[in-house]
Amino acid sequence: MRCGYCESALLVTGYGRILSYFLAPNMNEDDAHRSALRWLSSHRNERKKRIREIKLAFVPFYRLTGLDFAWSWRNKEITSPLLASSAATPSFRLREEALESSDFPALPPLKEKEYRLASTYLDRTFLAADLPSLPLRSLSVRSQVLTLHLFDPQELSRRGEIIPVAMDWREAWRHAERDLTLENLTCRRIINRILSLIFFPIWEARVQADRGGLSLLFDGVAGSLLSQAASPFFPPSSHQSNFSAQILRFRPLCCPNCAWGLPVEPDFRLFTCSTCHRVWQIQGDAFEELPYRLAISSAKPDSPGARYLPFWIFLGQVHLEGKIIITKYDLAQIAPLARIPKQEEKKVPLRFFIPAFKVRDLAVVNRLSSSFTRMQPLFQTREPSGESLHPGAVLDGEEAAHFAHLSLVSIVPKGNPKLVERVARAELTLSPGELVFFPFEEYMNSLREDFLGTAIQLNTLR
Repeated sequence: MRCGYCESALLVTGYGRILSYFLAPNMNEDDAHRSALRWLSSHRNERKKRIREIKLAFVPFYRLTGLDFAWSWRNKEITSPLLASSAATPSFRLREEALESSDFPALPPLKEKEYRLASTYLDRTFLAADLPSLPLRSLSVRSQVLTLHLFDPQELSRRGEIIPVAMDWREAWRHAERDLTLENLTCRRIINRILSLIFFPIWEARVQADRGGLSLLFDGVAGSLLSQAASPFFPPSSHQSNFSAQILRFRPLCCPNCAWGLPVEPDFRLFTCSTCHRVWQIQGDAFEELPYRLAISSAKPDSPGARYLPFWIFLGQVHLEGKIIITKYDLAQIAPLARIPKQEEKKVPLRFFIPAFKVRDLAVVNRLSSSFTRMQPLFQTREPSGESLHPGAVLDGEEAAHFAHLSLVSIVPKGNPKLVERVARAELTLSPGELVFFPFEEYMNSLREDFLGTAIQLNTLR
């Protein structure tokens, strides 16, 4: 969205709040009246039916978007090459035949836990009003493909009745998490979370008949009949909603320091200015400057032409059944390295590394975080001096800290199910996050860093 006068990009402010929108109806009152007449003409079992009233109601739905990461397990049957080739082994075949002819019960197949990480883009809607008989429980894909309009209660109340929101945002979060069912869940983290409200139009045609009244509900967008219900379906509101609608505001998407245009990316939480190289975080209606540093490698102190990608780094403590893991040496007890831990690593504090930049392949986020957290690379930092920074980040410090526990579960060997479950239940304490940009150099069609040699595909950056 751009200003019609100065052509500046505009940012919808209010991150961290419940932003509200509405979908405009595609059918007007006359269309609803004709649809009700067609229904009446096809149902002649009662006489003297007439349309008494037609009204438009805007019904609230919560919409949850985010990035969903979840570790779960399933039982996998163990297969053995020895069992597969038993026919070619006479001695084994004789033993097998003896067992089959005996009275011993058959042994059940051997199974082991197989852990899997699922990472998906989350976009779900669910009803926020106290209307248990409404058949429309979700908006499906309509919130993604149709144009959402900014919510203005005064403007919308002139079009129709606004149905009160009966579920507060805390209960909405709990409802959304309960709805995300996954069998044998071990650990789940939803990051880049946004909870918003969408008011959906539904037409109600109140019909008077010999046997009493009924209401016909029509989808205000698709125009289809939703259901028949006792009239009136939308009674006058007898209580006030706990929801306090906030009218969305706009601000120019430009750097508060030099007025240069910031990147137009609705998913960004942090914005970097390409001119003065400052980093800004949106807080409510204002930009707040964030301090940051650049990581440098002892093997390659200078990285001309490198692209600096943002990471959040936290000092952490893991409280695991009476033990406290606070160093790189301690971490090797639950996430073994390919070598014996060194004594000097007892002085290296435990850090969690969470990439904050936007990617197409969500598995890259966990792979980078797991690699850096497991290996705990040594690095130094320095003040920036005009380097080319990545345009922005999709994770702020709070969201990145929320992801750290899943990163810890990811580095535990999955061949030890008991340890995996113990780590998933462990308590994690983190320090305030530090924003650090790591240099990645272009190598063929990938970007590679010099601390661990980790590479990511160029086209995975968004």
